Amino acid sequence: MKAKSALIAFLLFLIFPPYFSYVFAADILINEFLVDPDSSQWVELYNKEQSPIDLSGWYIDDDGGSQKFTIPSGTIINPGEFKAFDSSLFNFNRTSGDTARLLNQNEDVIDSYSYSQGPGENKSFGREIDGEENWIVFSSTTKETSNSGGVFAPTSTPTPTNSPTPTKIPTPTKTPTPTKTPTSTIKPTSILVPTKTPTPAKTSVQKSTSQPKPTSSNKDSESNNDLVSVLGTSDKNKVPALPESPKETEKESSNPGSIIAIVFIALGVISLSLCGIVIFWSYKKSKNARIEE
Repeated sequence: MKAKSALIAFLLFLIFPPYFSYVFAADILINEFLVDPDSSQWVELYNKEQSPIDLSGWYIDDDGGSQKFTIPSGTIINPGEFKAFDSSLFNFNRTSGDTARLLNQNEDVIDSYSYSQGPGENKSFGREIDGEENWIVFSSTTKETSNSGGVFAPTSTPTPTNSPTPTKIPTPTKTPTPTKTPTSTIKPTSILVPTKTPTPAKTSVQKSTSQPKPTSSNKDSESNNDLVSVLGTSDKNKVPALPESPKETEKESSNPGSIIAIVFIALGVISLSLCGIVIFWSYKKSKNARIEE
């Protein structure tokens, strides 16, 4: 039975090597790191699962630095083990914000933690519980040991200061309004009156009692104007508004995760079929051997 289980596991590993490497890689986490030490910066990794993992050729780096630390070849981290690496190539910002990143051989980010400002001299960033999500600052570091033995750094709260009360601003005095200057009351002694100009005598003009009749051209223009006004108010001359084009529906973006899941399911079905064939073949072969005996 053990031989069959080992055979099945071996076949699955041959069929899905990228999948198993991804699952194992997700078990390696950055557990603690020191950015402002007396000597050199260090990063502690933690294997939270039950399988040893080879870290040969992996990288530890800050956020987009030109240099990165390469984990030496042959480095194995066992289940539940803490392994720290010291290097001057991490280049973590000691006071301003930065990111600690763990990358595999293909430089895919396996784990990372970003901070907005440095924790202080000889204080480390670490997970409150090994392998868990919550991060805190340790005033006493726990390099290559469990974070449960660390001392939390208390967060300082600013003390409020009493703001001084503003002094009253004196109100300005009213400026005196200027007195009006007296107007001159002297009247002119004499005023010249212009003489009237003689009006010309009206000439007798015979008024025409009959008004001119409108010509046919005027009648045509008036009828045309009436026709235009009538046509202007007609609904038939209105240009129908074009119907609004329906809005294009946004295409649903394909989910790469679902595609990968479908591929894995199909490959799993194939692998199970192959395993069934191998088991049936081995059982038939052992049965034939018993019959021949």
